[in-house]
Amino acid sequence: RRAAEVWLEGFRRYYYSEVPMAKSVQFGDISDRLALKTRLKCKPFRWYLTNIYPELKIPDGDIVEYGFILQNNQCLDTLGRYISEKVGLYLCHYTPGSNQEFTISSKFEIIHKQLCVTADVKQNNSPVVLKACDSKKYGGTQQWEKHSGLLLRLKNSDLCLDTTNYMSEGLHLSTCVISSTNQQ
Repeated sequence: RRAAEVWLEGFRRYYYSEVPMAKSVQFGDISDRLALKTRLKCKPFRWYLTNIYPELKIPDGDIVEYGFILQNNQCLDTLGRYISEKVGLYLCHYTPGSNQEFTISSKFEIIHKQLCVTADVKQNNSPVVLKACDSKKYGGTQQWEKHSGLLLRLKNSDLCLDTTNYMSEGLHLSTCVISSTNQQ
């Protein structure tokens, strides 16, 4: 946390969204570190990202919220999976920074460690997988919205996240039905 407070400047929020427990760690007096940084005329973190590590992708826009997406006592979970693999549900354990913690971007993406919850295609029964966040490339299949306060709907569609048969088939899209307990 001390390193984040001294060096990350306006990028701290990304660190804290990935490691929310760090917010509760006491970091003490950093005034001598900040003074040293000034005295040595250190470049800002943005310079580092631009000139030294330009391949590091910083999320676009602000993170709107982060936390857990629940269905009864189960949470949306990556299950330790990676790109092009299905997301699922698992008993909620509410561990910060775990496979169950997601962020919601201002672009309506559901993100876990720079991977977005993505519908393979905008059609019924399409599997929901993890893909690199790129809303232009995936044509709106990474943008979600709350529907009727209970459902997660693929934006600009009538398709919602559905957990029917999730143990064998993973999560998928289905036509939104507000009364469906598998979509709430």
